[in-house]
Amino acid sequence: MIEAQEITVRHGHRLILDRVCAVVRPGRLLAILGPNGAGKSTLLGMLAGETAPSGGTVLIGGRPADGWSTRELARYRAVMPQAAGADAEFLTEEVVALGRLPFARTTAALDDAQAVAEAIAAAGAGPLAGRRYGALSGGERQRVQWARVLAQLWSRDAGHGRAVLLDEPTSAMDLRHQGALLAEARRLARRGVAVAAVLHDLNLAAAHADDVLLLSGGRLVASGPAEDLLAPEPLSACYGVPVERLCRADGRPVFATG
Repeated sequence: MIEAQEITVRHGHRLILDRVCAVVRPGRLLAILGPNGAGKSTLLGMLAGETAPSGGTVLIGGRPADGWSTRELARYRAVMPQAAGADAEFLTEEVVALGRLPFARTTAALDDAQAVAEAIAAAGAGPLAGRRYGALSGGERQRVQWARVLAQLWSRDAGHGRAVLLDEPTSAMDLRHQGALLAEARRLARRGVAVAAVLHDLNLAAAHADDVLLLSGGRLVASGPAEDLLAPEPLSACYGVPVERLCRADGRPVFATG
């Protein structure tokens, strides 16, 4: 589990996050939603332990984030940032293998080849094998980075006690791969992984999220089960525009604005 307790983040005189609380629970997928500039990516970075907050506490696996070494942290949680990069000359398989670096010189490294192969398959990146990273489209690069994350999370203990944090992971993907990535993320959650994803698409959140955190202007609007917060009133309050909830033929919700 990863928990942010009353965290505040300031950049100079600008307040980015104001006493925000958040919990990423094992076995559940948390969707972090809100308008542009709400502080979603900053919050995800805090939850990842990448940066210390100006105030408040972040607990990762029950320990303060600053109590983890870089290697320990990389073995516990994997992160997919918005602009994940790699050497343009690397082959797809080499980029995915970067996810195994935290396990170098450990017995887990014996599983590297299997982890990379299974991650590439699970991410739908098989058709990209053997290609240079620099020659891939934006959506293809996201699929490769997702495979890197899956390789980092790969283990024989079914994922218990691990976490994955995704920042707009589907922003450049086509519709098919957007759904596939979130479906795989939810499968990870069902195996005991704590999953959080910054998303902009309310319909993707409705299809895959267990929990929702609504953020606006650096402040927490609401957090709780998806079925409670993916509703017109809290969404309209968060985004500042009318949000309408419609219903598909199969009963699943669809959201529209305007």
